Amino acid sequence: MKAAVVAQESSLQFIGDAFVQHEATGVCPQPAGNSHPLHAPHSIYRTAGDEQSDWVAIAAENDEQWLKLCDALGVKPAPAHATAAGRKADEAAVDGLIAAAVREMDKVAVEKMLCAAGLPAAAVRADSEVYQDPVLRQRGHVVLVDHPETGPLWQSGLPAKLSRTPGGVTRPAPLQSEHSVEVFSSLLGMTAERYDELVAIGVTGTGPFPPDSRPSAV
Repeated sequence: MKAAVVAQESSLQFIGDAFVQHEATGVCPQPAGNSHPLHAPHSIYRTAGDEQSDWVAIAAENDEQWLKLCDALGVKPAPAHATAAGRKADEAAVDGLIAAAVREMDKVAVEKMLCAAGLPAAAVRADSEVYQDPVLRQRGHVVLVDHPETGPLWQSGLPAKLSRTPGGVTRPAPLQSEHSVEVFSSLLGMTAERYDELVAIGVTGTGPFPPDSRPSAV
């Protein structure tokens, strides 16, 4: 029971708005997917290609953006969709218009075209595409880490840059038992002889765990 309470407490920071909504209205919020309580369109739409990441996120946050979006995509806006309330009430039809307009287009091309028009849009990117993003590399979010076993690989660094405690990736992940001697001696006061004994019986060291040293099942 205590574990469940702790889990709930740690999760509340992510659902504060839903919690307040329930307390104020008594209505339990339901999953909304990519939709927004006020804006439409506000979703991701399938684009050309067969990859799972061939989607683009598009939103229109006001009537002006809606008209710009329709103009950019060559969509004829319906009179009923002139207001945010009208678009939200007929969201399925609005989504259908946008989906049909971008279905045969490249996701990055859609992103660039809409962003150039001042509209919220972003191509959905797979892991490999994120690592290759030149902006993320330039800003230091994706960094090249040289590991002794794998060689240089692009990896995610810190998502934020802090002025007083900048931080960052300074070295690769440690190898098996790479720092054991350092930790055992400096923190535990262990002698080199005792460490060698532990290596001999398979408690620490490198290589697979010795089968004859595994604890027997109880």
